[in-house]
Amino acid sequence: MDHCSASGTSEYDERRGRQPGIRAPSGFVAPSGPEAPSGPFDHPVYKKLAVINGEINKLTKQQMVEKLAELHLDTRGLKDVLKKRLKSYYKRKNLGTAKVVNNSSQCRYDNLLVIDFEATCDREVTHYPHEIIEFPVVLIDTLAGAVVDEFHSYVRPVVNPHLSAFCTELTGITQEQVDSSPAFPEVLNEVEKWMDGHHLGTQKKFAVVTDGPWDMCRFMYLQCMTSSVGFPKWARKWINIRKAFCNRYRTKKASVLTMLEGFGLAFEGRQHSGLADSRNISRIVIQMLEDGCPLNVNERVNVSHSSLAPLKGQTKMAEVFSVPRNMLSSEDETDSDVVRRGREISGSFDGCSDGVVADGENQEDGNRSDTKVPYTNGSHALDSDVDDCSDLLRYAAIQNS
Repeated sequence: MDHCSASGTSEYDERRGRQPGIRAPSGFVAPSGPEAPSGPFDHPVYKKLAVINGEINKLTKQQMVEKLAELHLDTRGLKDVLKKRLKSYYKRKNLGTAKVVNNSSQCRYDNLLVIDFEATCDREVTHYPHEIIEFPVVLIDTLAGAVVDEFHSYVRPVVNPHLSAFCTELTGITQEQVDSSPAFPEVLNEVEKWMDGHHLGTQKKFAVVTDGPWDMCRFMYLQCMTSSVGFPKWARKWINIRKAFCNRYRTKKASVLTMLEGFGLAFEGRQHSGLADSRNISRIVIQMLEDGCPLNVNERVNVSHSSLAPLKGQTKMAEVFSVPRNMLSSEDETDSDVVRRGREISGSFDGCSDGVVADGENQEDGNRSDTKVPYTNGSHALDSDVDDCSDLLRYAAIQNS
């Protein structure tokens, strides 16, 4: 067999970074020996893990449950969840024994902020100008894998100050609760004071977690326009937990209920309560962290800088982009590994910027900004990229025009 055979081409492709199927030059011999280049998965432990994963794939659900129980691991969940849990366990164990450094399953954030807004609404009203009426935040310590604090406030709406009967029925929020609550700008300031108290964005790295793209690209976007306040910089990128769950466990669609069911958990509290929803999303987040899912930022909002003036009757949402998984190392890892130092003042900030750029300005996950980013009215669409859950983004792109 000459050196341009399939095997020779494969080695040439792999070691020289060429695309598969391109023939090696005549006479090419793949390098070998101590000076041969080595890839990140050349260690023998990865061959061992491949064999272990193959054996796990053959197990029935009951056999997986028995093995997890033997290892004193959580036995709850669907078969695909249990399979991933077993594989993650053996991966951590064998890489640790072989002293192979692998950061792919480590969360790069000190804290995660789970946010699930509730907003004004009415039954079968297409062009409804939503306003946030409940602002809950659940703070997760990723190292401890536990909730460490919560922020909660109702918010008084101003465009439609009287809640519809449908809104109260859906959310459980009463007119009296919102009437006695501060308006959005004051609540947002209180949220950021609370974040300051936990040193988020200064001493600790953090990211926002949401259930889908709508909390930031629709509710936060419209509310900041309505209230004539800039969009918080820390809210410009987030972890869409639905997308992370679908990618991790190879499912096509997900909701809070189905994700909980996937882990063998039941919803706790009242559905469509912002705080209860945030608490249940936090349970999903913690379980995914325990299963070795690193939870990286996977969506960002595109907000331009030219106009802060809210549009009357504006009901569209901001432009949202997926953060492709193959770009995380270049655009997300750099800034995530930096401890935040202070806030942005007059358009500048300390720390590293990443490669996700909106309108020519460098962004940071978890970077906070007193000078928030203003809005403009423009085209609002979604670029879903290639993703196991891209249909959710396409659905979210439907606009009220």
